[in-house]
Amino acid sequence: MSLVVSLMGCAVPSATREAVVSVIAEITPESCEQQLQSLLELGPRFAGDADETRRTVEYLEEKLRLLGYQVQREAVGRWRGIEQVNLIVEIEGLVDPTIVVEVGAHYDTVRNCPGADDNGSGVAGLLEIARVLVHHRPERTVRMCFFAAEEVGLIGSRAHVDRILADSSRRVDGLLDLEMIGYRVHEQGSQDAPVRIPLIAAIPHRGDFILVAGNFQSGGLGNIFERCVDQYVPDLKYFSANRIAGFFGDADRSDHFPYWQ
Repeated sequence: MSLVVSLMGCAVPSATREAVVSVIAEITPESCEQQLQSLLELGPRFAGDADETRRTVEYLEEKLRLLGYQVQREAVGRWRGIEQVNLIVEIEGLVDPTIVVEVGAHYDTVRNCPGADDNGSGVAGLLEIARVLVHHRPERTVRMCFFAAEEVGLIGSRAHVDRILADSSRRVDGLLDLEMIGYRVHEQGSQDAPVRIPLIAAIPHRGDFILVAGNFQSGGLGNIFERCVDQYVPDLKYFSANRIAGFFGDADRSDHFPYWQ
């Protein structure tokens, strides 16, 4: 839900509180779980397996088309001889369609793994966003990106960023990347972190929070996310690594990274 309200905040600057609350109410724990369970029935989604990749792409295309979207297959090359494609859908902005806010999640997994959290949870979240926003036209264009082949080198997001840079007709203001958002545990010592800097990055030892990770240039987008969570989903715990996550040693391991470079 926090992802939806932050996206509304980015793409609909004048959105009223009532409008945002009504969108939030359309998403429930049950609807999120249903999205995830349906995806997991496909099994592993390894980029190096042609059948798994084809099955996943066709599944996501069908889900999005049933919602009423026109789905674009964005070819990003081959990995081990297997064609990789991002899936892209858009909701055109009413006021300034040339300004784009992106939200993305990678759909592939490591070999022989169903990837419930990494990254089935992100895909389920993105499908829920697609479901509830299809009837809510934003002021700016919202582009939803289902990235291919993240686990084998960020192939999908790197190719997509190259296309963004080549398109002078539109401006992408930022990406909200959904990565491993579905797991929570309350036990002390359940969360480790690549770095802890006293008074700056004392990441909690309990894995019961969402990490807001941004580099210095994306700090404004991170601020919007955090303000929206504080206002609309105050019970959601998050740890802010906004503006400083670029200094973390493992900060290059998801699809946000090509946007930072």
